[in-house]
Amino acid sequence: MLFDLHLTEFEMICAIFFSLVIMMVGLLRFVDRMKLAKSGLKTQATVTAVNQMMRGNKTSYTISLFFVTPDGRRIDVTDDDRTPILLHRVGDQIDIMYNQNSPEEIVIISKGMAVVEFLLMITGMGGLLYFLYLFLVQPN
Repeated sequence: MLFDLHLTEFEMICAIFFSLVIMMVGLLRFVDRMKLAKSGLKTQATVTAVNQMMRGNKTSYTISLFFVTPDGRRIDVTDDDRTPILLHRVGDQIDIMYNQNSPEEIVIISKGMAVVEFLLMITGMGGLLYFLYLFLVQPN
């Protein structure tokens, strides 16, 4: 059998759940990106703050930014996507898409993030199918 793993039933269920979570995170982010790509407005935003967060011994970063809508309103927002590395600095100009009906809903335009989201979706789906297969055919 391919990658002959001998996992307990509990370990198998955890692997299936973990794969499902990875797939859903990638899928939901990918769907949000596609929705905004079709109906959102593209603009440039300026990074106003880099927010560092610590969880245990792991550091992650989010950014706060602002942009101006076509009618002149200044929108200040913090992007919810956390990254393990510092990607932007205060003052950086970045391309974003935003929902014109709810300007606080943004997606940073980045081919790298689109690829990561797609890979999360595919990896989660592959893991889900693989562990479900093992769960169903593994003898008790």
